[in-house]
Amino acid sequence: MNKLTKVSAVKARTQAINQLKSVLVTADPALREELAGLGNAELFRACAQFTDARGH
Repeated sequence: MNKLTKVSAVKARTQAINQLKSVLVTADPALREELAGLGNAELFRACAQFTDARGH
């Protein structure tokens, strides 16, 4: 992996983490409590299991 690719990947990862955490700030309190204390990897795995109201 060249340096530019790595820098880009790190930036994208950071942006994804920040976006997810900002969404959780306004999430239902029960959901926030359920996800509290999870590390980033665990948080992403847990959220990947969710589906929207239409079942997608």
